[in-house]
Amino acid sequence: MGKTEEKKVKEKKTKVKKAKRSVSAVIIMISVIPLILSILILSAISVYNTKSSLEEEVENRLYVVASNLSSYCNGQDINGGNVSSYADFLDSLKDRGMEMALILENMTAISSIRNENDFRVKEIEFEKDFAKDEAEIREGFFDEEVTIEGIKYYGYYMPIITDDEVIAVAFAGELQSNVSSEVTSSMVSSGIFGVVVAVVFTAVALVCSRGIVKSVKVVDKRVNELSKGNLRAQEDSRSGVKELNDLIGASKIMQENLSDTIGKVKVVSTDLSISISEVAALTTSSAGKAKQITTAMDELSLASGGMAENVQNINVQMVEIDTCINDISDSVERLYENSDNLVRSNNQAKDNITEMLADSKKSVEAVNDILNQIRETNQAITEINNAVGLILSISEQTELLSLNASIEAARAGEHGRGFAVVAGEIGSLSAQSAEGAEMIKNIAETIIEKSAHSVELAEDIAYIITKEQESISETQKKYVELSENIEQSVERIKDIAQKTDNLNIYKEKVLDNVQDLSAISEENYASNEEVCANINEIISEVEDVRDNCEKMNKLAQDLEESSEYFRV
Repeated sequence: MGKTEEKKVKEKKTKVKKAKRSVSAVIIMISVIPLILSILILSAISVYNTKSSLEEEVENRLYVVASNLSSYCNGQDINGGNVSSYADFLDSLKDRGMEMALILENMTAISSIRNENDFRVKEIEFEKDFAKDEAEIREGFFDEEVTIEGIKYYGYYMPIITDDEVIAVAFAGELQSNVSSEVTSSMVSSGIFGVVVAVVFTAVALVCSRGIVKSVKVVDKRVNELSKGNLRAQEDSRSGVKELNDLIGASKIMQENLSDTIGKVKVVSTDLSISISEVAALTTSSAGKAKQITTAMDELSLASGGMAENVQNINVQMVEIDTCINDISDSVERLYENSDNLVRSNNQAKDNITEMLADSKKSVEAVNDILNQIRETNQAITEINNAVGLILSISEQTELLSLNASIEAARAGEHGRGFAVVAGEIGSLSAQSAEGAEMIKNIAETIIEKSAHSVELAEDIAYIITKEQESISETQKKYVELSENIEQSVERIKDIAQKTDNLNIYKEKVLDNVQDLSAISEENYASNEEVCANINEIISEVEDVRDNCEKMNKLAQDLEESSEYFRV
Protein backbone atom coordinates (compact mmCIF):
# COMPACT_ATOMS: atom_id res chain seq x y z
CA MET A 1 0.00 0.00 0.00
CA GLY A 2 1.45 3.41 -0.95
CA LYS A 3 2.02 6.34 1.37
CA THR A 4 -0.66 8.36 -0.39
CA GLU A 5 -3.33 5.72 0.35
CA GLU A 6 -2.23 5.48 4.00
CA LYS A 7 -2.45 9.27 4.30
CA LYS A 8 -5.97 9.27 2.84
CA VAL A 9 -7.07 6.52 5.26
CA LYS A 10 -5.67 8.43 8.24
CA GLU A 11 -7.47 11.62 7.13
CA LYS A 12 -10.73 9.70 6.78
CA LYS A 13 -10.33 8.14 10.25
CA THR A 14 -9.56 11.55 11.73
CA LYS A 15 -12.71 12.99 10.18
CA VAL A 16 -14.79 10.08 11.49
CA LYS A 17 -13.41 10.42 15.03
CA LYS A 18 -14.22 14.12 15.05
CA ALA A 19 -17.77 13.47 13.89
CA LYS A 20 -18.89 10.66 16.23
CA ARG A 21 -20.12 10.73 19.87
CA SER A 22 -19.83 8.27 22.70
CA VAL A 23 -22.27 5.35 22.47
CA SER A 24 -22.91 5.58 26.22
CA ALA A 25 -23.77 9.25 25.90
CA VAL A 26 -26.10 8.52 22.97
CA ILE A 27 -27.86 5.71 24.87
CA ILE A 28 -28.30 7.90 27.96
CA MET A 29 -29.59 10.76 25.79
CA ILE A 30 -32.03 8.47 24.00
CA SER A 31 -33.37 6.98 27.23
CA VAL A 32 -33.22 9.91 29.69
CA ILE A 33 -34.06 12.99 27.62
CA PRO A 34 -37.48 11.69 26.44
CA LEU A 35 -38.14 10.61 30.03
CA ILE A 36 -37.31 14.07 31.38
CA LEU A 37 -39.46 15.70 28.71
CA SER A 38 -42.32 13.33 29.51
CA ILE A 39 -41.99 14.07 33.25
CA LEU A 40 -42.01 17.82 32.59
CA ILE A 41 -45.04 17.59 30.31
CA LEU A 42 -46.93 15.33 32.72
CA SER A 43 -46.00 17.60 35.67
CA ALA A 44 -47.25 20.67 33.80
CA ILE A 45 -50.49 18.90 32.89
CA SER A 46 -50.89 17.69 36.45
CA VAL A 47 -50.31 21.16 37.92
CA TYR A 48 -52.73 22.70 35.40
CA ASN A 49 -55.40 20.09 36.14
CA THR A 50 -54.84 20.47 39.89
CA LYS A 51 -55.15 24.24 39.70
CA SER A 52 -58.26 24.02 37.50
CA SER A 53 -59.82 21.45 39.80
CA LEU A 54 -59.07 23.50 42.93
CA GLU A 55 -60.43 26.68 41.34
CA GLU A 56 -63.59 24.81 40.33
CA GLU A 57 -64.00 23.52 43.92
CA VAL A 58 -63.47 27.03 45.27
CA GLU A 59 -66.07 28.42 42.85
CA ASN A 60 -68.58 25.75 43.91
CA ARG A 61 -67.94 26.39 47.61
CA LEU A 62 -68.23 30.16 47.20
CA TYR A 63 -71.44 29.72 45.17
CA VAL A 64 -72.97 27.69 47.99
CA VAL A 65 -71.88 30.18 50.66
CA ALA A 66 -73.04 33.23 48.67
CA SER A 67 -76.35 31.51 47.86
CA ASN A 68 -76.93 30.70 51.55
CA LEU A 69 -76.16 34.30 52.54
CA SER A 70 -78.48 35.60 49.77
CA SER A 71 -81.27 33.22 50.85
CA TYR A 72 -80.82 34.26 54.49
CA CYS A 73 -81.18 37.96 53.60
CA ASN A 74 -83.82 37.80 50.83
CA GLY A 75 -87.07 39.62 51.65
CA GLN A 76 -85.49 41.67 54.50
CA ASP A 77 -84.96 45.39 54.60
CA ILE A 78 -81.17 45.77 54.80
CA ASN A 79 -79.69 49.22 55.33
CA GLY A 80 -76.79 50.94 57.01
CA GLY A 81 -78.59 50.95 60.35
CA ASN A 82 -79.29 47.23 60.73
CA VAL A 83 -76.40 45.54 58.91
CA SER A 84 -74.51 44.98 62.17
CA SER A 85 -77.13 42.41 63.16
CA TYR A 86 -75.77 40.11 60.44
CA ALA A 87 -72.20 40.11 61.80
CA ASP A 88 -72.49 36.75 63.58
CA PHE A 89 -73.82 35.05 60.42
CA LEU A 90 -70.98 36.56 58.36
CA ASP A 91 -68.38 35.22 60.82
CA SER A 92 -69.91 31.74 60.99
CA LEU A 93 -67.57 30.25 58.34
CA LYS A 94 -64.47 32.27 59.07
CA ASP A 95 -62.78 29.35 60.85
CA ARG A 96 -63.04 27.39 57.54
CA GLY A 97 -61.30 30.18 55.59
CA MET A 98 -64.57 31.50 54.10
CA GLU A 99 -65.20 35.27 54.19
CA MET A 100 -68.65 36.89 53.67
CA ALA A 101 -69.92 40.44 53.19
CA LEU A 102 -73.05 42.45 52.46
CA ILE A 103 -72.66 45.08 49.72
CA LEU A 104 -75.21 47.87 49.49
CA GLU A 105 -75.50 50.21 46.51
CA ASN A 106 -72.35 52.38 46.25
CA MET A 107 -70.96 51.03 49.54
CA THR A 108 -69.93 47.91 51.50
CA ALA A 109 -72.16 47.66 54.55
CA ILE A 110 -70.34 45.00 56.56
CA SER A 111 -67.93 42.04 56.06
CA SER A 112 -66.22 39.30 58.05
CA ILE A 113 -62.80 40.39 56.76
CA ARG A 114 -60.69 42.35 59.26
CA ASN A 115 -57.74 44.62 58.57
CA GLU A 116 -54.45 44.80 60.47
CA ASN A 117 -56.15 46.94 63.14
CA ASP A 118 -58.82 44.24 63.63
CA PHE A 119 -61.58 46.41 62.13
CA ARG A 120 -64.13 45.02 59.70
CA VAL A 121 -63.32 45.96 56.11
CA LYS A 122 -66.05 48.00 54.48
CA GLU A 123 -64.50 48.43 51.01
CA ILE A 124 -64.82 45.44 48.65
CA GLU A 125 -64.48 45.68 44.84
CA PHE A 126 -67.85 45.81 43.10
CA GLU A 127 -67.89 47.62 39.77
CA LYS A 128 -71.47 46.77 38.76
CA ASP A 129 -74.26 49.34 38.74
CA PHE A 130 -77.44 48.18 40.50
CA ALA A 131 -79.65 49.85 37.89
CA LYS A 132 -77.77 49.21 34.65
CA ASP A 133 -76.42 45.72 35.45
CA GLU A 134 -79.44 44.41 37.35
CA ALA A 135 -79.93 41.45 34.96
CA GLU A 136 -76.31 40.28 35.39
CA ILE A 137 -76.46 40.79 39.19
CA ARG A 138 -79.65 38.71 39.39
CA GLU A 139 -77.82 35.82 37.70
CA GLY A 140 -74.87 35.97 40.08
CA PHE A 141 -71.24 35.72 38.90
CA PHE A 142 -67.77 34.48 39.89
CA ASP A 143 -64.64 36.67 39.95
CA GLU A 144 -61.23 34.95 39.91
CA GLU A 145 -59.37 37.96 41.29
CA VAL A 146 -60.81 40.30 43.93
CA THR A 147 -58.30 42.56 45.72
CA ILE A 148 -59.22 43.44 49.33
CA GLU A 149 -56.70 45.37 51.44
CA GLY A 150 -53.97 44.35 48.93
CA ILE A 151 -54.73 40.65 49.27
CA LYS A 152 -56.02 38.49 46.36
CA TYR A 153 -59.31 36.59 46.85
CA TYR A 154 -61.62 34.42 44.79
CA GLY A 155 -65.10 35.94 45.03
CA TYR A 156 -68.72 35.05 44.24
CA TYR A 157 -71.58 37.59 44.14
CA MET A 158 -75.29 36.73 44.57
CA PRO A 159 -78.26 39.18 44.63
CA ILE A 160 -80.39 39.95 47.71
CA ILE A 161 -83.95 40.63 46.50
CA THR A 162 -86.74 42.27 48.46
CA ASP A 163 -90.08 43.12 46.86
CA ASP A 164 -88.67 41.91 43.52
CA GLU A 165 -85.92 44.53 43.71
CA VAL A 166 -82.17 44.01 44.14
CA ILE A 167 -81.36 45.97 47.33
CA ALA A 168 -77.94 44.44 48.11
CA VAL A 169 -75.38 41.80 47.05
CA ALA A 170 -74.17 38.84 49.08
CA PHE A 171 -70.37 38.29 48.74
CA ALA A 172 -68.43 35.11 49.54
CA GLY A 173 -64.62 35.03 49.25
CA GLU A 174 -61.60 32.75 49.79
CA LEU A 175 -57.88 33.56 49.75
CA GLN A 176 -56.02 32.68 46.53
CA SER A 177 -52.98 31.76 48.63
CA ASN A 178 -54.82 28.64 49.85
CA VAL A 179 -55.08 27.35 46.25
CA SER A 180 -51.52 28.49 45.40
CA SER A 181 -50.04 26.56 48.32
CA GLU A 182 -51.78 23.38 47.21
CA VAL A 183 -50.58 23.92 43.61
CA THR A 184 -47.02 24.48 44.85
CA SER A 185 -47.19 21.33 46.94
CA SER A 186 -48.34 19.40 43.87
CA MET A 187 -45.48 20.83 41.82
CA VAL A 188 -42.91 19.84 44.47
CA SER A 189 -44.29 16.31 44.65
CA SER A 190 -44.17 15.97 40.85
CA GLY A 191 -40.61 17.32 40.75
CA ILE A 192 -39.36 14.92 43.40
CA PHE A 193 -41.03 12.00 41.62
CA GLY A 194 -39.50 13.07 38.30
CA VAL A 195 -36.00 13.37 39.74
CA VAL A 196 -36.21 9.93 41.34
CA VAL A 197 -37.46 8.34 38.11
CA ALA A 198 -34.75 10.10 36.06
CA VAL A 199 -32.00 8.90 38.40
CA VAL A 200 -33.30 5.33 38.28
CA PHE A 201 -33.57 5.32 34.50
CA THR A 202 -30.09 6.87 34.13
CA ALA A 203 -28.58 4.11 36.28
CA VAL A 204 -30.37 1.44 34.28
CA ALA A 205 -29.21 3.06 31.04
CA LEU A 206 -25.59 3.10 32.22
CA VAL A 207 -25.72 -0.58 33.10
CA CYS A 208 -27.26 -1.51 29.74
CA SER A 209 -24.89 0.72 27.78
CA ARG A 210 -21.78 -1.11 29.05
CA GLY A 211 -22.71 -4.34 27.26
CA ILE A 212 -23.73 -2.44 24.13
CA VAL A 213 -20.50 -0.41 24.13
CA LYS A 214 -18.42 -3.59 24.45
CA SER A 215 -20.15 -5.13 21.41
CA VAL A 216 -19.83 -1.86 19.46
CA LYS A 217 -16.10 -1.81 20.18
CA VAL A 218 -15.78 -5.32 18.72
CA VAL A 219 -17.57 -4.20 15.57
CA ASP A 220 -15.45 -1.03 15.49
CA LYS A 221 -12.26 -3.10 15.69
CA ARG A 222 -13.36 -5.33 12.79
CA VAL A 223 -14.39 -2.35 10.62
CA ASN A 224 -11.15 -0.54 11.53
CA GLU A 225 -9.10 -3.51 10.32
CA LEU A 226 -11.15 -3.59 7.12
CA SER A 227 -10.52 0.15 6.62
CA LYS A 228 -6.77 -0.57 6.82
CA GLY A 229 -7.14 -3.16 4.06
CA ASN A 230 -6.66 -6.11 6.38
CA LEU A 231 -9.03 -8.83 5.16
CA ARG A 232 -7.54 -11.59 7.37
CA ALA A 233 -9.85 -13.42 9.79
CA GLN A 234 -10.39 -11.85 13.26
CA GLU A 235 -11.09 -13.52 16.62
CA ASP A 236 -14.72 -14.49 17.24
CA SER A 237 -16.87 -12.56 19.72
CA ARG A 238 -20.56 -12.54 20.80
CA SER A 239 -22.98 -10.02 22.33
CA GLY A 240 -26.01 -10.31 24.56
CA VAL A 241 -27.92 -7.88 22.31
CA LYS A 242 -29.42 -9.69 19.31
CA GLU A 243 -28.96 -6.82 16.86
CA LEU A 244 -25.31 -6.26 17.88
CA ASN A 245 -24.64 -9.98 17.72
CA ASP A 246 -26.09 -9.96 14.18
CA LEU A 247 -23.92 -6.94 13.38
CA ILE A 248 -20.75 -8.77 14.57
CA GLY A 249 -21.71 -11.79 12.45
CA ALA A 250 -22.42 -9.55 9.47
CA SER A 251 -19.02 -7.84 9.81
CA LYS A 252 -17.35 -11.26 9.82
CA ILE A 253 -19.28 -12.31 6.70
CA MET A 254 -18.43 -8.96 5.08
CA GLN A 255 -14.72 -9.57 5.79
CA GLU A 256 -14.90 -13.03 4.20
CA ASN A 257 -16.88 -11.79 1.18
CA LEU A 258 -14.52 -8.86 0.68
CA SER A 259 -11.56 -11.22 0.83
CA ASP A 260 -13.05 -13.41 -1.92
CA THR A 261 -14.27 -10.44 -3.96
CA ILE A 262 -10.99 -8.49 -3.87
CA GLY A 263 -9.10 -11.62 -4.92
CA LYS A 264 -11.37 -12.01 -7.91
CA VAL A 265 -11.27 -8.28 -8.67
CA LYS A 266 -7.48 -8.33 -8.94
CA VAL A 267 -7.72 -11.09 -11.55
CA VAL A 268 -10.67 -9.57 -13.43
CA SER A 269 -9.24 -6.03 -13.47
CA THR A 270 -6.20 -7.21 -15.44
CA ASP A 271 -8.34 -9.05 -18.00
CA LEU A 272 -10.74 -6.09 -18.14
CA SER A 273 -7.93 -3.68 -18.97
CA ILE A 274 -6.80 -5.89 -21.87
CA SER A 275 -10.36 -6.33 -23.21
CA ILE A 276 -11.11 -2.62 -22.90
CA SER A 277 -7.98 -1.76 -24.91
CA GLU A 278 -9.09 -4.14 -27.69
CA VAL A 279 -12.67 -2.71 -27.67
CA ALA A 280 -11.30 0.84 -27.80
CA ALA A 281 -9.20 -0.04 -30.86
CA LEU A 282 -12.21 -1.65 -32.59
CA THR A 283 -14.48 1.32 -31.79
CA THR A 284 -11.90 3.73 -33.22
CA SER A 285 -11.75 1.69 -36.43
CA SER A 286 -15.57 1.42 -36.57
CA ALA A 287 -15.96 5.15 -36.04
CA GLY A 288 -13.65 5.89 -39.01
CA LYS A 289 -15.55 3.51 -41.31
CA ALA A 290 -18.89 4.87 -40.12
CA LYS A 291 -17.73 8.41 -40.92
CA GLN A 292 -16.84 7.28 -44.48
CA ILE A 293 -20.32 5.73 -44.81
CA THR A 294 -21.84 8.93 -43.48
CA THR A 295 -19.99 10.99 -46.10
CA ALA A 296 -21.24 8.70 -48.89
CA MET A 297 -24.77 8.74 -47.51
CA ASP A 298 -24.65 12.55 -47.29
CA GLU A 299 -23.73 12.73 -50.98
CA LEU A 300 -26.46 10.22 -51.82
CA SER A 301 -28.91 12.20 -49.69
CA LEU A 302 -28.01 15.41 -51.55
CA ALA A 303 -28.50 13.62 -54.90
CA SER A 304 -31.83 12.19 -53.69
CA GLY A 305 -32.84 15.61 -52.47
CA GLY A 306 -32.03 17.14 -55.87
CA MET A 307 -33.88 14.35 -57.63
CA ALA A 308 -36.87 14.81 -55.33
CA GLU A 309 -36.80 18.53 -56.05
CA ASN A 310 -36.67 17.94 -59.83
CA VAL A 311 -39.46 15.39 -59.61
CA GLN A 312 -41.44 17.85 -57.58
CA ASN A 313 -40.91 20.51 -60.24
CA ILE A 314 -41.97 18.03 -62.96
CA ASN A 315 -44.99 17.14 -60.88
CA VAL A 316 -45.87 20.82 -60.56
CA GLN A 317 -45.46 21.33 -64.34
CA MET A 318 -47.53 18.22 -65.06
CA VAL A 319 -50.22 19.55 -62.76
CA GLU A 320 -50.19 22.80 -64.77
CA ILE A 321 -50.33 20.79 -68.03
CA ASP A 322 -53.20 18.80 -66.53
CA THR A 323 -54.97 22.05 -65.76
CA CYS A 324 -54.41 23.34 -69.32
CA ILE A 325 -55.59 20.05 -70.87
CA ASN A 326 -58.67 20.09 -68.68
CA ASP A 327 -59.31 23.70 -69.70
CA ILE A 328 -58.85 22.79 -73.40
CA SER A 329 -61.09 19.78 -73.00
CA ASP A 330 -63.75 21.89 -71.34
CA SER A 331 -63.39 24.55 -74.07
CA VAL A 332 -63.63 21.92 -76.83
CA GLU A 333 -66.71 20.43 -75.23
CA ARG A 334 -68.29 23.86 -74.94
CA LEU A 335 -67.22 24.64 -78.54
CA TYR A 336 -68.68 21.34 -79.71
CA GLU A 337 -71.94 22.10 -77.92
CA ASN A 338 -71.94 25.64 -79.35
CA SER A 339 -71.27 24.24 -82.83
CA ASP A 340 -74.20 21.87 -82.54
CA ASN A 341 -76.35 24.74 -81.33
CA LEU A 342 -75.03 26.86 -84.22
CA VAL A 343 -75.87 24.13 -86.76
CA ARG A 344 -79.35 23.80 -85.34
CA SER A 345 -79.76 27.60 -85.30
CA ASN A 346 -78.42 27.86 -88.87
CA ASN A 347 -80.81 25.16 -90.12
CA GLN A 348 -83.66 26.83 -88.30
CA ALA A 349 -82.65 30.24 -89.76
CA LYS A 350 -82.42 28.68 -93.24
CA ASP A 351 -85.91 27.26 -92.81
CA ASN A 352 -87.14 30.62 -91.52
CA ILE A 353 -85.59 32.42 -94.51
CA THR A 354 -87.30 29.95 -96.85
CA GLU A 355 -90.58 30.62 -95.11
CA MET A 356 -89.86 34.38 -95.25
CA LEU A 357 -89.15 34.10 -98.97
CA ALA A 358 -92.45 32.26 -99.52
CA ASP A 359 -94.29 34.78 -97.37
CA SER A 360 -92.60 37.63 -99.26
CA LYS A 361 -93.82 36.21 -102.53
CA LYS A 362 -97.32 36.03 -101.08
CA SER A 363 -96.93 39.64 -99.91
CA VAL A 364 -95.92 40.75 -103.43
CA GLU A 365 -98.95 38.99 -104.86
CA ALA A 366 -101.17 40.58 -102.21
CA VAL A 367 -99.70 44.02 -102.87
CA ASN A 368 -100.26 43.55 -106.61
CA ASP A 369 -103.85 42.50 -105.90
CA ILE A 370 -104.31 45.57 -103.67
CA LEU A 371 -102.76 47.76 -106.37
CA ASN A 372 -105.16 46.37 -109.00
CA GLN A 373 -108.10 46.84 -106.66
CA ILE A 374 -107.04 50.44 -105.95
CA ARG A 375 -106.77 51.11 -109.69
CA GLU A 376 -110.23 49.58 -110.26
CA THR A 377 -111.51 51.68 -107.38
CA ASN A 378 -110.00 54.81 -108.98
CA GLN A 379 -111.73 53.93 -112.22
CA ALA A 380 -115.03 53.43 -110.36
CA ILE A 381 -114.59 56.73 -108.58
CA THR A 382 -113.96 58.42 -111.98
CA GLU A 383 -117.24 57.00 -113.19
CA ILE A 384 -118.92 58.25 -109.99
CA ASN A 385 -117.43 61.66 -110.68
CA ASN A 386 -118.94 61.59 -114.15
CA ALA A 387 -122.30 60.60 -112.66
CA VAL A 388 -122.01 63.48 -110.16
CA GLY A 389 -121.43 65.87 -113.11
CA LEU A 390 -124.57 64.51 -114.74
CA ILE A 391 -126.48 65.02 -111.48
CA LEU A 392 -125.20 68.62 -111.27
CA SER A 393 -126.28 69.24 -114.83
CA ILE A 394 -129.75 67.83 -114.07
CA SER A 395 -129.87 69.94 -110.91
CA GLU A 396 -129.11 73.12 -112.94
CA GLN A 397 -131.77 72.25 -115.48
CA THR A 398 -134.26 71.48 -112.70
CA GLU A 399 -133.42 74.80 -111.07
CA LEU A 400 -134.06 76.60 -114.40
CA LEU A 401 -137.28 74.67 -114.80
CA SER A 402 -138.34 75.66 -111.28
CA LEU A 403 -137.52 79.29 -112.05
CA ASN A 404 -139.54 79.18 -115.23
CA ALA A 405 -142.44 77.50 -113.38
CA SER A 406 -142.36 80.19 -110.75
CA ILE A 407 -142.48 82.88 -113.44
CA GLU A 408 -145.37 81.20 -115.14
CA ALA A 409 -147.20 80.68 -111.83
CA ALA A 410 -146.77 84.34 -111.11
CA ARG A 411 -148.27 85.13 -114.43
CA ALA A 412 -151.22 82.82 -113.84
CA GLY A 413 -152.04 84.59 -110.65
CA GLU A 414 -154.44 82.94 -108.32
CA HIS A 415 -154.78 79.90 -110.47
CA GLY A 416 -151.07 79.29 -110.60
CA ARG A 417 -150.43 79.44 -106.85
CA GLY A 418 -150.33 75.65 -106.37
CA PHE A 419 -148.03 75.32 -109.29
CA ALA A 420 -145.86 78.01 -107.70
CA VAL A 421 -145.65 75.85 -104.54
CA VAL A 422 -144.61 72.82 -106.59
CA ALA A 423 -142.13 74.95 -108.47
CA GLY A 424 -140.68 76.08 -105.09
CA GLU A 425 -140.36 72.51 -103.87
CA ILE A 426 -138.70 71.49 -107.11
CA GLY A 427 -136.28 74.41 -106.74
CA SER A 428 -135.51 73.37 -103.14
CA LEU A 429 -134.99 69.75 -104.22
CA SER A 430 -132.73 70.88 -106.98
CA ALA A 431 -130.66 72.95 -104.56
CA GLN A 432 -130.35 69.95 -102.20
CA SER A 433 -129.41 67.69 -105.08
CA ALA A 434 -126.75 70.18 -106.13
CA GLU A 435 -125.35 70.28 -102.60
CA GLY A 436 -125.29 66.47 -102.31
CA ALA A 437 -123.69 66.12 -105.69
CA GLU A 438 -121.08 68.69 -104.70
CA MET A 439 -120.35 66.74 -101.50
CA ILE A 440 -120.08 63.49 -103.45
CA LYS A 441 -117.77 65.24 -105.92
CA ASN A 442 -115.54 66.49 -103.09
CA ILE A 443 -115.47 63.05 -101.46
CA ALA A 444 -114.70 61.42 -104.79
CA GLU A 445 -111.86 63.86 -105.43
CA THR A 446 -110.45 63.13 -101.92
CA ILE A 447 -110.73 59.38 -102.51
CA ILE A 448 -109.04 59.77 -105.89
CA GLU A 449 -106.24 61.75 -104.25
CA LYS A 450 -105.82 59.17 -101.40
CA SER A 451 -106.10 56.31 -103.87
CA ALA A 452 -103.34 57.83 -105.98
CA HIS A 453 -101.15 58.07 -102.87
CA SER A 454 -102.05 54.47 -101.95
CA VAL A 455 -101.03 53.38 -105.42
CA GLU A 456 -97.67 55.08 -104.99
CA LEU A 457 -97.21 53.40 -101.55
CA ALA A 458 -98.26 50.03 -102.94
CA GLU A 459 -95.78 50.42 -105.78
CA ASP A 460 -93.06 51.35 -103.23
CA ILE A 461 -93.96 48.35 -101.05
CA ALA A 462 -93.88 46.10 -104.08
CA TYR A 463 -90.42 47.45 -104.96
CA ILE A 464 -89.17 47.02 -101.39
CA ILE A 465 -90.55 43.49 -101.17
CA THR A 466 -88.89 42.68 -104.47
CA LYS A 467 -85.55 43.94 -103.11
CA GLU A 468 -86.17 42.02 -99.88
CA GLN A 469 -86.76 38.86 -101.90
CA GLU A 470 -83.46 39.36 -103.65
CA SER A 471 -81.68 39.92 -100.29
CA ILE A 472 -83.37 36.90 -98.74
CA SER A 473 -82.31 34.81 -101.74
CA GLU A 474 -78.72 35.98 -101.31
CA THR A 475 -78.92 35.37 -97.55
CA GLN A 476 -80.26 31.90 -98.19
CA LYS A 477 -77.30 31.16 -100.43
CA LYS A 478 -74.91 32.45 -97.70
CA TYR A 479 -76.63 30.34 -95.05
CA VAL A 480 -76.20 27.28 -97.25
CA GLU A 481 -72.48 28.03 -97.60
CA LEU A 482 -72.24 28.79 -93.84
CA SER A 483 -73.98 25.53 -92.99
CA GLU A 484 -71.44 23.61 -95.07
CA ASN A 485 -68.55 25.43 -93.29
CA ILE A 486 -70.09 24.80 -89.87
CA GLU A 487 -70.47 21.11 -90.62
CA GLN A 488 -66.80 20.96 -91.60
CA SER A 489 -65.86 22.84 -88.36
CA VAL A 490 -67.93 20.43 -86.30
CA GLU A 491 -66.11 17.49 -87.85
CA ARG A 492 -62.75 19.07 -87.05
CA ILE A 493 -63.88 19.87 -83.49
CA LYS A 494 -64.85 16.23 -83.08
CA ASP A 495 -61.35 15.23 -84.18
CA ILE A 496 -59.83 17.73 -81.71
CA ALA A 497 -62.06 16.42 -78.89
CA GLN A 498 -61.04 12.84 -79.63
CA LYS A 499 -57.34 13.79 -79.68
CA THR A 500 -57.82 15.78 -76.45
CA ASP A 501 -59.33 12.69 -74.79
CA ASN A 502 -56.32 10.63 -75.92
CA LEU A 503 -53.99 13.35 -74.65
CA ASN A 504 -55.82 13.35 -71.31
CA ILE A 505 -55.33 9.54 -71.04
CA TYR A 506 -51.59 9.91 -71.74
CA LYS A 507 -51.45 12.78 -69.29
CA GLU A 508 -53.00 10.62 -66.54
CA LYS A 509 -50.45 7.89 -67.16
CA VAL A 510 -47.59 10.40 -67.07
CA LEU A 511 -48.95 11.91 -63.86
CA ASP A 512 -49.19 8.47 -62.26
CA ASN A 513 -45.62 7.69 -63.26
CA VAL A 514 -44.39 11.08 -62.00
CA GLN A 515 -46.21 10.63 -58.70
CA ASP A 516 -44.76 7.13 -58.32
CA LEU A 517 -41.32 8.52 -59.11
CA SER A 518 -41.88 11.37 -56.64
CA ALA A 519 -42.98 8.95 -53.92
CA ILE A 520 -39.99 6.71 -54.57
CA SER A 521 -37.69 9.74 -54.53
CA GLU A 522 -39.18 11.01 -51.27
CA GLU A 523 -38.92 7.55 -49.74
CA ASN A 524 -35.29 7.31 -50.85
CA TYR A 525 -34.59 10.76 -49.47
CA ALA A 526 -36.31 9.92 -46.17
CA SER A 527 -34.52 6.58 -46.03
CA ASN A 528 -31.20 8.29 -46.68
CA GLU A 529 -31.94 10.83 -43.97
CA GLU A 530 -32.93 8.07 -41.57
CA VAL A 531 -29.84 6.02 -42.47
CA CYS A 532 -27.63 9.09 -42.02
CA ALA A 533 -29.27 9.81 -38.68
CA ASN A 534 -28.81 6.19 -37.60
CA ILE A 535 -25.18 6.20 -38.73
CA ASN A 536 -24.61 9.48 -36.89
CA GLU A 537 -26.18 7.92 -33.81
CA ILE A 538 -23.98 4.84 -34.28
CA ILE A 539 -20.91 7.07 -34.62
CA SER A 540 -21.97 8.98 -31.52
CA GLU A 541 -22.58 5.73 -29.67
CA VAL A 542 -19.24 4.31 -30.89
CA GLU A 543 -17.50 7.45 -29.72
CA ASP A 544 -19.35 7.14 -26.41
CA VAL A 545 -18.26 3.51 -26.22
CA ARG A 546 -14.68 4.59 -26.93
CA ASP A 547 -14.90 7.29 -24.27
CA ASN A 548 -16.46 4.82 -21.87
CA CYS A 549 -13.76 2.32 -22.71
CA GLU A 550 -11.15 4.90 -21.85
CA LYS A 551 -13.01 5.66 -18.61
CA MET A 552 -13.39 1.94 -17.91
CA ASN A 553 -9.71 1.46 -18.62
CA LYS A 554 -8.93 4.22 -16.16
CA LEU A 555 -11.39 2.69 -13.66
CA ALA A 556 -9.80 -0.72 -14.18
CA GLN A 557 -6.40 0.77 -13.45
CA ASP A 558 -7.83 2.54 -10.39
CA LEU A 559 -9.53 -0.71 -9.36
CA GLU A 560 -6.27 -2.60 -9.70
CA GLU A 561 -4.44 0.04 -7.70
CA SER A 562 -7.22 0.06 -5.06
CA SER A 563 -7.27 -3.73 -4.78
CA GLU A 564 -3.58 -3.66 -4.00
CA TYR A 565 -4.56 -1.84 -0.79
CA PHE A 566 -6.23 -4.98 0.56
CA ARG A 567 -4.16 -7.81 2.01
CA VAL A 568 -5.78 -11.20 1.52
